[in-house]
Amino acid sequence: MFCFGVLQHTPRPWASFRALAPLVRRGGRRAVDVYAAHPKQVLHLKYPLRPFTRSLSDEQLLAAIERWGPSLLAFAERLRRVPRIGRALTRIVPPLKIHDGIMDHEPAAERLPLAVLETFDALSPAYDRPRPRWLVQRWFERAGFVGVETRSIRNGLNYGSGVKPS
Repeated sequence: MFCFGVLQHTPRPWASFRALAPLVRRGGRRAVDVYAAHPKQVLHLKYPLRPFTRSLSDEQLLAAIERWGPSLLAFAERLRRVPRIGRALTRIVPPLKIHDGIMDHEPAAERLPLAVLETFDALSPAYDRPRPRWLVQRWFERAGFVGVETRSIRNGLNYGSGVKPS
């Protein structure tokens, strides 16, 4: 069972994890990821922006991102070229994913649609509950999985996997 990019957007991530456990067949592997609960993630620009963006409808938010996206993307790309500190500077300007280098390998024509998608995804969820890696480990253990492996991934995610005993 593959569950990426979902659990942190539910009202109760542990309850959601637990509810899915019976769906994994015996001997089957389950893999999940959640936003990592560490300062780099928790202090992200999206969190102070959310009180404003959540007051907008999805349609209004998307329209605003589409309107301002080209200017913000161009500004963020210029900031990124500042020697030694450019990458860090882009963290203060939406589109919110340019700082991760996600756009580095995208053709220029694809960068704006990707920036709009990533920015909307960051600013629109009703729930966003980052979790520490140790807690992901505990979820698997409490749900009875074995061979549990967890790791932090460079892009601010905690990954976990385990096998349901036969």
